[in-house]
Amino acid sequence: MKWPLELMEEARDEAYEYFDKNIRPLPKDKDGKIDFTAFGLENNDIDAFRHAHVSGVFVIEYNEVASDFLGRMNEYKIGDLYSNSKDSRSLNMDLWNNQVGRKYAKKVSNRNELLKRQ
Repeated sequence: MKWPLELMEEARDEAYEYFDKNIRPLPKDKDGKIDFTAFGLENNDIDAFRHAHVSGVFVIEYNEVASDFLGRMNEYKIGDLYSNSKDSRSLNMDLWNNQVGRKYAKKVSNRNELLKRQ
């Protein structure tokens, strides 16, 4: 079993790669890899897709309760400059998208199906 942070990063990468290949191109760095720090990856459909996928992967790899807990812990990180707990609109959006991912994960048998379902 993978550690949650390792699994989160892996699922994030899957979501971005799928989005880039199947929905629309994402910003790339000088090496042609997706630039995770680029402007435009937050508070939009890309962000929603990533949140849903990571939360769904947590359901598949752990369970629904763990997924909900880990998603909330990620959003409520105290003292983190990137935490959305300071902006209630972003927080609610992220928690909603996490819930959507958990719902979809219960209807699929693997991570590839989850990517296509979202």
